[in-house]
Order: sequence, then structure tokens, then C-alpha cells
Amino acid sequence: KRYYSARRLKHNDVPCYVIDAGDEESLLMLLADIRDQKDSSIVEFAYVFKCLSEDFDYSQADLATISHQSRSQVTNTMRLLKLPDSILQQVSRGELSYGHARAIEPLEEKNQFLAVSLIHDSKLSVRDAEALAKKLLANPNSLDKPDDEILKEKFDSEVVLIHDNTVSFAFSSEEERNAFIERLKKI
Repeated sequence: KRYYSARRLKHNDVPCYVIDAGDEESLLMLLADIRDQKDSSIVEFAYVFKCLSEDFDYSQADLATISHQSRSQVTNTMRLLKLPDSILQQVSRGELSYGHARAIEPLEEKNQFLAVSLIHDSKLSVRDAEALAKKLLANPNSLDKPDDEILKEKFDSEVVLIHDNTVSFAFSSEEERNAFIERLKKI
């Protein structure tokens, strides 16, 4: 980075030190560089953590100490690598926040893509994304059908959702309505 910066400034000489570093030392220097940069990507952290952990047996506690983070932060960062590459690229480019990515990580892959789409289309906050993920974890197919169709099938009646907090059922007869109420009592 310094070399390219010096070239842009048209400097002919750049003072530097040449260090013969092995893989582990190179990763530790990279980690320190990423940690100290303001615009570093959480995905870069995750990959460096993974390499240090797998190749050099660093524990999450060790990684937390050298990166000045909590152990749970290291764990959450490393979990991001379970996301599909296309979603990781969005996180790396800043199109999807770390908080959003962390919220959707436990979901099945198809629901991860669905959640990312909803996050972008509806401009969901991180809290909204967490609520969406919680809903999808409880019922992975909950977004496959609209709520009114699910209710219509479950209760065998016409259903109209009005706003977010009102549901209207329509019956063709009083007998049908009474049968519906009896079914509700059994639930």
C-alpha cells in the first residue's frame, strides 16, 4: 500500500524494511494491519482468523487477545464464513452490514438469499433482519405463502388481512361461522 501510494505521489525512493517473515508472522502482521484500519472488512478478519486457527492452532481466546476483540466477537466473525460467497462479497463491499449478515447466518441457504433480498428491497434494519431470521428459524417455509393463504387453508374460510394487526374471516353461513368458532376452541 505504501509503495503504491508513493508511486502515485511520484516519489522515486521509498524507505522500507525488508522482513523475511513466515506464513504465521505474515498473517499476524496482516491481522494487525486490518485491525488498525478504519475501512477494513469484517470478512478479511474472518479469513485471517480462520487461517490462524486452522493452520497455526490459535484458539479463539488467543485471536481475541491479539485482535483486541472479545472471544464472542471472534466467534461471530468466524461464523460469517458459513455464508455463501455471493453474500460474503456483499458484506465485503459494504452492501450488507455485519449485523445483517450475522442475523441471517443461522438460516438455511435458500432463506439466507431470501432474507438478503428482503433486507435490500424493504430496507430492513438489523433488528428487523433479526426478527425475520427468528421467524424463518421457527418456520423455514413461513415466507413461501402469504399469511392470508395459510390462514385460508388452515381454517377453510375466506380471509382478509387488514393492516398488520387485523384479520377478517368471511363465512357463507352462520353454521360455517359456528363450526369455525368450535374449531378455534379446540386449538
